[in-house]
Amino acid sequence: MIDLDLFAGANSARGFYSRYRYLALGAYRRVYILKGCPGSGKSTIIKEVAKGLSLPLEKYHCTAAPDSLDGLVIPGLGVSLLDGTPPHTVWPLAKSDQRLVDLASSLDEGALAPRRQQVQDLEREIAGAYKAAYAWLARAGQGAKRARINQDRGESLALVQACLSSIREKLPDFAFGLQRNFFATAITGGGIVNFLPRLAAKTRIALIGEDKAFKERITTAVARHLARRKIPALFLYCSLEPQRLEHIYIPGSFALISSHFPHPLPQADEYWGLEQSGSSPLEGETGDFLTRGMAELARAARLHAELEGIYNPCLDFTRIAPWARRIVGEIREDLL
Repeated sequence: MIDLDLFAGANSARGFYSRYRYLALGAYRRVYILKGCPGSGKSTIIKEVAKGLSLPLEKYHCTAAPDSLDGLVIPGLGVSLLDGTPPHTVWPLAKSDQRLVDLASSLDEGALAPRRQQVQDLEREIAGAYKAAYAWLARAGQGAKRARINQDRGESLALVQACLSSIREKLPDFAFGLQRNFFATAITGGGIVNFLPRLAAKTRIALIGEDKAFKERITTAVARHLARRKIPALFLYCSLEPQRLEHIYIPGSFALISSHFPHPLPQADEYWGLEQSGSSPLEGETGDFLTRGMAELARAARLHAELEGIYNPCLDFTRIAPWARRIVGEIREDLL
């Protein structure tokens, strides 16, 4: 197996859309859920655990700061580690081995007290920036939906069936793991971040052209086929329209990728769909709304950095640092 980079949340036309529950499934043997204030080292702990393990890993990046990690899964051991604070709040399940890592005790409340008003002001500004961002993304989502309706070429049943028949011949008969829903692309303050090129697979099939309705018919039918056969896969959804399935990935084995903005045409073994013929005015309008939304997300990120700067001097990092070593130690014991 290989390392995998994905997102468990999306800045979308529906606001922040969380799939973090798939990082804390009861089916995992153990789950570590990190809680703490801004700047308390949650992402750093996850990164340190990842660096301390020589195992195939699934790394789940933060949509606010894609260089940071909000989650980690060790699929070979059934162990996960995640940031369980808002906007992707997760709490331990009582009936499974889910451990709360509480970093709150590292905060000196007395040292923070004189700056409480500044904290509250920044929190309001951050909330306002996200509200503005999601308003623009909602407009982008509406434009994308209209464009999709206009682009529907009404592909013939024969083409759909031919495509599905070819795909089914290439799907594995069995595999190990869970069926889970995530995102391979994120709308961020620094632009659109796309991890699709990193999805290594023996078989890669690209759905091309403007007809997104055709692509959705194919991905939905393949997802149903995999569900019936109970073949585990990662179902990867659109970050703007988070209930629309775009890609399907069986790690190392099979990748079905929908190619259109912002997903560049990948190298593939097969290509199905219409020829590319340029963007429509609606797509241009959608891109403008996306740009405005991303500018607000960038503003939120800058404000959040200011907020972390207030918390950092009030944190005792000598109490935080041992957590990564402790978690790595417990995971290594599982290998014995």
